[in-house]
Amino acid sequence: MNQATENQFRIETEEGRYAEAYLLLGKSRSDLDILAERMAGIWLQEKNPSESPDFFLLHPELLGVQGLRVSHITLRDDDGPCLETALKNKPAHPLGRRAVILAHADTMNHDAQGALLKTLEEPPYGTLLFLTATGLSSILPAIRSRCRLVRVPTRGAEELARQAAAMGVAPKDWEILQSACGGGEAAMGLSLEARNLLLQVHPEFHAWLEGGAHLLAWESLFTGGERKETRAKMEILLAGVFSWAVALYPESSSTEAFTLDQVLECLMKAQADLAGNLSPDVVLEDLLGEMNRTISAIS
Repeated sequence: MNQATENQFRIETEEGRYAEAYLLLGKSRSDLDILAERMAGIWLQEKNPSESPDFFLLHPELLGVQGLRVSHITLRDDDGPCLETALKNKPAHPLGRRAVILAHADTMNHDAQGALLKTLEEPPYGTLLFLTATGLSSILPAIRSRCRLVRVPTRGAEELARQAAAMGVAPKDWEILQSACGGGEAAMGLSLEARNLLLQVHPEFHAWLEGGAHLLAWESLFTGGERKETRAKMEILLAGVFSWAVALYPESSSTEAFTLDQVLECLMKAQADLAGNLSPDVVLEDLLGEMNRTISAIS
């Protein structure tokens, strides 16, 4: 996977043509995470770079945030991981090398990106930074201009299907996940928990649409977790159900299309409420009430 990109970076490293910062751009966040760590391993000459004291990773998902913040870049009052703090320590590497990964750079706000500019302008000797992103529009031009852009090619459908099968995902389930995510690359980036959530919800949603069930039994899927975890699961569920509803349009009758229109309105309202920081429990309760009222009225 992305062997050509790794080989190119290895050659650049051996010939001294490497950049001080790389921006890895691709469609799959999970693939970009893997590639960034492998490139860090090449730089550090380590098979498992994450075990090296000269490897520093800032990843929103591991930190429990939507995007890296200023406090993750510049030392503030927080006690969490901070790039500025990490760079103060002298590398233990015999060649004075250090590798830093800033995952999901496209989710950083402009303040955090502005704080990062100082490091990009004058990175410590021997330190390479690897930024990952699935888009460039939200990244400041000043950030882009200081990084060597590496476009990571997408994998073909057959390769993605083989990898899904190797992960234990059945062909029918793989089709469901692709439909929920809008494509194989995004589906491959789902966590095991997210995959299981979507595969459990899919038959319940279709049974509800066909009138086989009055109440969507989704409440049990969101009990016992922390608020941020519940919110993340809700985002995945809403996006998946929205995609499935849209996919049903081409073969739907006029009556079915009307039902789908009502469902999509409910889902869009729920997505807006969730984005507005309304409690996930309240969003789910309102969504189920609206959808069940909708299907009852149509029936």
